[in-house]
Amino acid sequence: MAQPQQNAVNFGGQSYDLTRGADLNALFAAMGATITHQHQTITQLQTNPPPNPQIQQLVNALTPAAPRVGGVTNPVLSTPQNNVDYEEHHVPTGIEDIKSFEVPSPFTGAHTDAHNFMIRLQAYFSAKPKAMRFTKNRILLTVQLLKKAISRHWAELVERSVSQGVNDSNYFDNWDAFKAEFLKRYGLPNPKQFYLREMMKFRQHPKLGCKRYADEFERLRIESGTDKDTAFFHLKQGTYRPYREQLILMHNPRRDTYDSWVEGLEQLQSDIDQSREFAYGDSTAAYARRPFQGQSAAHQRPAQASQDNYGDPMHVDAINPPKGKRQQPRRGIPKPASRPPPQKKKTSNRLPPHPTAASSSKSKPKPTRLDDPDFRCFICDGKGHYSRDCNANPKTIGMQRIQQLGMMVESAMDLKSQLGYEDEEEYEEEEEFVDEEDYDQNDDLISFQDEDPAHPNEVHVDTTGFLDF
Repeated sequence: MAQPQQNAVNFGGQSYDLTRGADLNALFAAMGATITHQHQTITQLQTNPPPNPQIQQLVNALTPAAPRVGGVTNPVLSTPQNNVDYEEHHVPTGIEDIKSFEVPSPFTGAHTDAHNFMIRLQAYFSAKPKAMRFTKNRILLTVQLLKKAISRHWAELVERSVSQGVNDSNYFDNWDAFKAEFLKRYGLPNPKQFYLREMMKFRQHPKLGCKRYADEFERLRIESGTDKDTAFFHLKQGTYRPYREQLILMHNPRRDTYDSWVEGLEQLQSDIDQSREFAYGDSTAAYARRPFQGQSAAHQRPAQASQDNYGDPMHVDAINPPKGKRQQPRRGIPKPASRPPPQKKKTSNRLPPHPTAASSSKSKPKPTRLDDPDFRCFICDGKGHYSRDCNANPKTIGMQRIQQLGMMVESAMDLKSQLGYEDEEEYEEEEEFVDEEDYDQNDDLISFQDEDPAHPNEVHVDTTGFLDF
């Protein structure tokens, strides 16, 4: 019986001798042809699977995602040689729009609100992925929220180009490009540097809770791009001093890192809330647990109140109310009118008014000379106003007018001396015979009025009130 050769290999029903070079090359060629044929068969089955329902079910299980709908052609950017679709954002399977999600608040116009406005928009897009699937819809919604004067004009240009399909510099079909242009126009020039300065000077107010302080500091740290080791120093320095000293004294565990310090702030806030709840508690339950204590009528009226509505007649507060609490007045008894406190009369060194002037002021109204067109001002020689109401600039009054005023004063003094009034009482008795029509307590020191229109140069000097000083 013949034994098989030890160096022979059987492949595809044919034996090959490995010691011979020709058989070895033929074996490699047969193996390559077999592998190529199998690869072609697998590719054909994947491209055109057989109509077997079991195989089709297996293929669907391996690829559960439904095939996406073909893109929508963008006529603005498309050319005859290149067809461009609208930018479309992928909608995850099973995600539906939240109908009750409100539209984000408009852009305030501040540079610090530009980045936050983009975050609000992104949250709205995530809540309504199907309605905001295309970038065109996102941009049209965004420009409607740019209502401030600083951004309204640019928003109108973008809205016109996107809605009417005008291919110019204001047309956008890429959300990242639109966002970059918006932040370039209305955002901070260097946001990281700005938020770094805000983080370094941020301090905890005594009324600001520890958790709120930690959350706001964390937001500033993220916006500035600062690592926790660097931000820990500013976090510790910005903490309210009594809280900082309390956290520094802790040894188990030690608050020597950023995360441990934040945990300490949260634990400290919880302890403060518990102490406040223990101190005050529920006001209704605490009031119900308290024993009955008598109260005044202003706080609590008993069921069987007296007719006077003063509360319990045997209660101490009803008989003798404490200071600062006023009892309610009795019904049906009018409250006596309070007299005003006596006012002290003001004393002055001026002489009392003349009795004739007082009686005339009460009997009839004071005469006025403003209605007389010939009445002239003492200073500017103008008509229709008193000297105290004159708005003339002293610099505009000429030297001739000043000399004229001086001569008038001298003539008035000479007239007083010629009349022979040596005593003030004698002059006051003579003053009683002055005509009431020419007397006016509010007149100027000296006033002038033409007595006869035919002789305008003859001036009547009225010294009423002037000779009293």
